[in-house]
Amino acid sequence: MQRHTRTVRRLTAPELTRPAQGPRIVAYRCGVHETFRILWPEVDAPLVHPCPECAGSSLRLIGIRPDAA
Repeated sequence: MQRHTRTVRRLTAPELTRPAQGPRIVAYRCGVHETFRILWPEVDAPLVHPCPECAGSSLRLIGIRPDAA
């Protein structure tokens, strides 16, 4: 019996993620105020951003689509 073998290409970490190109909308949540969104021209948006209302630190919502936040 002949065994059919085929080389399986393994994906590396950068290939598993969605390629981020150009500006993107990022959602942040302030501890005092509501969720707000910012359009970032760079690929990597910071994890903490000042709230536009109170200037307090707001955390980036990771794993949540900005339009659903």
